[in-house]
Amino acid sequence: MFCLVLLDWYSRKILSWGLYHQITQIQVVTVVTEAVAIEKIDLLPSGHLKPFVVADHGSANIAAYTKTNIEVQGLKLWLSGIGRPTGNARTERVIGTLKREEINLQEQYADETEARDLIGKAINDYNFNRPNQGNGGFAPNSVHHQGRYELLKRRERARHKAQELRRKHWEQAMTSSTESLT
Repeated sequence: MFCLVLLDWYSRKILSWGLYHQITQIQVVTVVTEAVAIEKIDLLPSGHLKPFVVADHGSANIAAYTKTNIEVQGLKLWLSGIGRPTGNARTERVIGTLKREEINLQEQYADETEARDLIGKAINDYNFNRPNQGNGGFAPNSVHHQGRYELLKRRERARHKAQELRRKHWEQAMTSSTESLT
């Protein structure tokens, strides 16, 4: 079976996914349509910035049916450059993580249902719990909804607060040790 994912490149959150026996334009459009519905992209006001669908040059991605259906949903299809492996690097990295942390750890799934359940749980964990180095250590869902900048500001405030608490602690420790010597 093939695992097809649609990833938000900014937050690295898996927006939708599916396991299929083959990947055709129908499966690609299904995953994109599901992401549009989940994220309510179709409800964004006219003129609002909408995401691009970035894909490699696989036959399912370059099919006229795929392009037409993506455009009908108000999105644009951007095909990564041929011979430019970095064009789809984030998606490949996420798939690699899923393989290392779930799929390759299973000797064999009992059936398709078990595969969908366990991979679904791994994706849920990846999106909501797993720190992501590319996101500054935050889980993809946090960055997806709050933005990386806001989370980094919060982390910086917490770091300054901890430094201030340490400074006060050592000032008190030094004061009490000086008083005990006199």
